[in-house]
Amino acid sequence: MAIYHFHAGVISRATSPRTTCAASAYIGGLRIACGRDGRVHDYTHRHDVVAGGVVLPDGASAGLSEPSVLWNEIETSVERGGRAQLAREMDAAIPVELGRDARIALARGYAESLSREYGVPVQWAVHDKLGNPHVHLLAPLRSIDPDTGRWMPKSVNAYLVRDANGNEREATAAELKQLGPGWQKVYRYKGGADQLTKAEAEAVGLHPTRDRTSKSPVQTTRYLSPWSGNWGDGDRGAELTRWRERWAAACNESLERAGSDARVDHRSNRERGIELLPTVHLGPNVTATEKKAKAEAKASGEEYVPVTERARTNETIRRINELLRELIRIMNELIRTRREKAKTLEGKRRAQRAAARRRPRRKTPYAPQRGRKVSPRGGYGR
Repeated sequence: MAIYHFHAGVISRATSPRTTCAASAYIGGLRIACGRDGRVHDYTHRHDVVAGGVVLPDGASAGLSEPSVLWNEIETSVERGGRAQLAREMDAAIPVELGRDARIALARGYAESLSREYGVPVQWAVHDKLGNPHVHLLAPLRSIDPDTGRWMPKSVNAYLVRDANGNEREATAAELKQLGPGWQKVYRYKGGADQLTKAEAEAVGLHPTRDRTSKSPVQTTRYLSPWSGNWGDGDRGAELTRWRERWAAACNESLERAGSDARVDHRSNRERGIELLPTVHLGPNVTATEKKAKAEAKASGEEYVPVTERARTNETIRRINELLRELIRIMNELIRTRREKAKTLEGKRRAQRAAARRRPRRKTPYAPQRGRKVSPRGGYGR
């Protein structure tokens, strides 16, 4: 059956020493020397990478189609901060029902759709090992200006501004310039006065600069694209849900073209009304360890027992889910039986009521009450 899996994350210097050059070499089975730290990452020995490449948006330099050029430019020229977020990475399962050509077309098409929508280069690679076909995607968080071919900023500062009438709004430096001199940035001040403009601070007897608690005005970060933001800042998780839904739709279209009846669903068990526990993702290292343990158990004629914590957890979840499925089956059978009995009983009652309506009423002879005399006219006498 077709299995759905989609994971997305961010490569950041603040949380991990891993570079985008290392990630690119791994997913593409390449040899890349990183210009930032001087390390050489060689994964040319990998045999499970069956296809891959880089999809470029409009305006991008043709040289960026080479992964080593693309990611060295990101590491050394574009992202220089020590805590910078560098790239977004994704991996997704490809249905085993698809042939190799269909798998490659599915992965390339999804990468092209992301590049076209967000204006970013997307490196993609299809891995096919041990019946586990999947795609890896890696893309910078900055988009490329289609007119100039330059890298665009991920975000801009939006300041809280206020006019003389007390109207407030958020505005970037360029937007504030267009609003005119009547609008001023808001700062935080000492002495219980929280957020004031310079004019308001002077009006209450505060120095417009010395009495501030911070030199920076009240501001927020406005991401220029949902791709650069935190999964779509306005609605946390909205963009990730959209990416997952898009991948499920692409998989189902490919399955339909291939003539397969299998389908995938991006929704969780809970959203689909399936009361089962989700398993944990094993990852390549745990999968390799468990594969070795299975081979050793088979060679020695012993029963295979998971050796890693994650695999043991999944085995426990699998057994619990089997019990849940059996309980759900028994409950559904009981509900079905009760409904059938109720339906049969209701049918009998309807038949009885219908027969009673068709049966003619039997006339009973008149019987006077005891101790009463009957009048000649048929009434009661005294």
